[in-house]
Amino acid sequence: MTALAWNDLCIALTADLDLLEVASGRDGLEAASTALLNVAKWSRSAAARRAILHAAQIFDILDSSRIRESHIARPDLLLFVSALMPSLYLFVTDFEEVSFDLPIFELVQKFDWAVVNSEGLVNSTESGRSDALTDGQLRSDSSNAARDFVRYGGPISFAGESQQGRGVAARKVLLKYAHLLDDFAKWDRSRYSQLLKTMSDFVLKDS
Repeated sequence: MTALAWNDLCIALTADLDLLEVASGRDGLEAASTALLNVAKWSRSAAARRAILHAAQIFDILDSSRIRESHIARPDLLLFVSALMPSLYLFVTDFEEVSFDLPIFELVQKFDWAVVNSEGLVNSTESGRSDALTDGQLRSDSSNAARDFVRYGGPISFAGESQQGRGVAARKVLLKYAHLLDDFAKWDRSRYSQLLKTMSDFVLKDS
């Protein structure tokens, strides 16, 4: 199994893709508003935080694979599905409401999944700030930081840019995925690229 396929599989295990598509407006504004309530609940889980890690890994892999695009099947679909995770996570999250005593975690980076292990795949319950503050095992290296992010959450950055949450942050991430998709010549201005750009306008107006 390739790294792309494995990350895609893990997204399917940690996120309800149908719910995320409805929340993105697939079935209209009324259905989206209702779905966003469930997305907000999901966003507080370890499963959600693991899902956005896998989505960022797909972004990173494809970003470094543009010169080998002919060997990648349907990067447009992979990027579209992956974009839903961090964008909706950010859209329903306001990091200013909670003070995390944790460093900003960069999503787009390489780390050892063996350290993350099964975090977020099992017992994915909501985590509280008190757990993060009392845990004595928080580490600064990327692999342990990834594990601790899945466990406890905290502030994030995407591709080197700190994200504060809500519509502006969601729009920035959606456009990063759309621009990467446009860099794949075959899929430039594809249906999925246009959808991501339309969604980026929607989240900004609705935030």
